Amino acid sequence: MGVVAGFLVQNTLKFLLNFGEVSQYLGYNALNDFFPRFTLKPNANCDNNACIRLQKKKVVYLKQKEKEKEEKEKKEEEVAIVHEEDWGISVVDEEEGTKKEELAVTERSK
Repeated sequence: MGVVAGFLVQNTLKFLLNFGEVSQYLGYNALNDFFPRFTLKPNANCDNNACIRLQKKKVVYLKQKEKEKEEKEKKEEEVAIVHEEDWGISVVDEEEGTKKEELAVTERSK
C-alpha cells in the first residue's frame, strides 16, 4: 500500500505542477503485480443532484479552459518576435577579431 500511496502523491504533484501525464485512476493488483490505469467518466444516468450539478459545472469549466487556450494561441500568433539591434552588439571571432558575417563571406569566396 505504501508504494501505491507514493504513486498517488507523485500523480498529485504532476497535477499541481502541470507536468507529465496525470492518471485519472491508479490501482495495484498484487495478484498479478500489475498497475492498472483507467480513465473514469461521469455517469450520465446519475440520480444524485450533487452529481448532476458537478457534471454541469465540469462542462462549463472545460468550455472555459478551451476558450482560454484558443485566446492564448491567438495572442501568441499575433505577437511576432522582432530582433532589432539597438545596442550595436555583434558576434566577433575571439582569435582574429573579425565579425562572423565577414568570416562567412570570406569562406564562401575561397
